[in-house]
Amino acid sequence: VALVVALAVGADAARAQLTVQALTDPLTGLANRRAFHDRLGEEVGRALRHDRPLTLVVLDLDRFKATNDLHGHAAGDRALSALAAALRAGFRSDDVIGRLGGDEFAVLLPETPALEALVGTDRVRAELRLRGDDEPFDVSFSAGVCDLTQAAGVDELERHADLALYQAKHRGAGLSWIYDHEVAGEIADAARERGGRAETLGGLHALARAIDAKDHSTREHSRRVAELAGALATGLGWPGDRVRLLREAAVLHDVGKIGVPDRVLRKPAPLDPAEYALVQQHAALGAQIVDGVLTPEQVRWVRGHHERVDGRGYPDGLAGARISDGALVLAVADAFDAMTSSRPYGVPLSVDVALRECRAGAGTQFDAAIVAALEALPLAGPASRVHGAAGPHPPA
Repeated sequence: VALVVALAVGADAARAQLTVQALTDPLTGLANRRAFHDRLGEEVGRALRHDRPLTLVVLDLDRFKATNDLHGHAAGDRALSALAAALRAGFRSDDVIGRLGGDEFAVLLPETPALEALVGTDRVRAELRLRGDDEPFDVSFSAGVCDLTQAAGVDELERHADLALYQAKHRGAGLSWIYDHEVAGEIADAARERGGRAETLGGLHALARAIDAKDHSTREHSRRVAELAGALATGLGWPGDRVRLLREAAVLHDVGKIGVPDRVLRKPAPLDPAEYALVQQHAALGAQIVDGVLTPEQVRWVRGHHERVDGRGYPDGLAGARISDGALVLAVADAFDAMTSSRPYGVPLSVDVALRECRAGAGTQFDAAIVAALEALPLAGPASRVHGAAGPHPPA
């Protein structure tokens, strides 16, 4: 009897092990294509039935064939394992992570809209940089993101995520791109109609409209910052073409805030550490969003507009001359407008008081020469700077 029971238990364990092996990628330990697609169908069906958010992220390693060709297949396996580990660290334990084959991976995020998933890809990039420091080759990935607001079922969700991945690849390595039918269409229309520089402007305008749809008051703040940044750059002697580029970047300097929940952005009380950390991600996220639409210099300005001269800013903790000149100008324009505008967390300061605050921060938070240029301007409050002297301005 004992022998029969032992054989039965052993057979059951062997069957369980074979089942696990049949559903698991042997190199990374992630779900394989079959297992991932089974879960994808289940979760999409559940999300559609209960009208819940769900996002699919598809990823692949950049220059993977070159890594294999130049450094060998063992190096390629290390890159794949590093990305798998970074995905586990960057996403939640209940998210479904799979290797679809080759260098293709996917992540399914129940109860998650696309913008939060995009923030997750930024965490994965940070984790991957830590794991790839010792390698003689760069390890990076591109990602396409789509949620069920842009798809009616499994097939469309996969197809649109793949299209977003293609858009990310088309704009260069190491980017993530959210599929949006309207935005993608406007960028494509602008490229077809005028090409070249028109593609950049079409993308810029489309993304600006996406921000408008998120929060009207954010649009007004960005417009005012663009106007003030342009005036500061002109006062500092910038040539006209660079002033124009700075204004374009300023319009999108806060685009990363579309990844910050409204409850945090509009919270009337002080933020807790976790909420503040979430807000701090917006500069890096904004740079990722505009990368490939704006020029590399403009992307650096967007990413660095919360850096401080004393090195205590974010996201990179740069100091002094390491901060790009446009980022330094945006930092002053952004802070001045924020101080003189109505906000959920405080009342606006007068122009004189705001100037006094900027002077107090010269040399630590702000560049002293830019603060001097601010003081030389004929400044007014936000309402008159954007709308003219009459009428109230909306909260920024």
